[in-house]
Amino acid sequence: MLDIKNCPLVSVHMLTYNHEKYIGDAIDSILAQTYENIEICIGDDASTDETSEILRSYKKRYPEKIKLTINEKNIGLTENCNVVLKMCSGEFLVFFSGDDLMEPKKIEKQVSFMLKNPSCAICYHDMYYIDGFNNKKGNAFSSYHPPKRGKLDIFLKSAPFSFTTSIMIKSADMPEHGFLKEFPVWSDRLMLIEVLEKGGEIDYIDEVLGSYRTHGSNISTIRDSNKFAEYLASLAWTLGKHPQYVRNFKYKTSMAFFLNRKMNSCRDYSVYLRAALGIRFFWKSVVGLLVYYISFKKITL
Repeated sequence: MLDIKNCPLVSVHMLTYNHEKYIGDAIDSILAQTYENIEICIGDDASTDETSEILRSYKKRYPEKIKLTINEKNIGLTENCNVVLKMCSGEFLVFFSGDDLMEPKKIEKQVSFMLKNPSCAICYHDMYYIDGFNNKKGNAFSSYHPPKRGKLDIFLKSAPFSFTTSIMIKSADMPEHGFLKEFPVWSDRLMLIEVLEKGGEIDYIDEVLGSYRTHGSNISTIRDSNKFAEYLASLAWTLGKHPQYVRNFKYKTSMAFFLNRKMNSCRDYSVYLRAALGIRFFWKSVVGLLVYYISFKKITL
């Protein structure tokens, strides 16, 4: 057990948008943490329901614990991430959404793990899937995705294998620019890559310490050709920095086409082909890949 009084500050980086049905339970689950030295940094992205009013009421009740920004207009996921990031002052960061839940000992166990394992830059844990009525639908990782541990190469070969809302990282390892503005939706995964590029490891706590809510308006369930094109662009960005994993990315790209076609069988496959053609390629990706092959896989830019 940790000596709570001498433990580092943890910032809960929390995003909300139209979460009026769930936001109260989400904040209550943070306030119920056994780890007391936390700040809750919330950015509401111009919700059109009662979310902002609920947030104001919590801010009024817990002024010393909650930092709150309510955007006047919707600025999107990545920009909102950066707005909230500027509010965070803790030694550790926990990422959270206004429709998910924490188990009471989540933060305590993650901080304890990070302090005992100084080489760990990112730790994540198992989560329940829950529906809109808090009914459990199974485990996210232990049931479907074998846990992964290791350095950047493990992440690049196997990701995505964790929910952002299960992750804790060291604030000092965050990129100075925060989340990449060029990627309005997929910036969280690229941020984790940049964290691991500093040499730290990702590790797994084999316990269920939170719940990921699935419902029709999750950002991860909203699929269109622009988001799909951005996903492919994120692969190009990563490949430009790490061309040695070209085989993994070829597989992921082909599976992305297949799965999107499968999940959206009523839509013409040409939608996704046009999305791919609309990708803005990064010159570094192209040049890096050429240098990698010309040097017989000895040089990576």
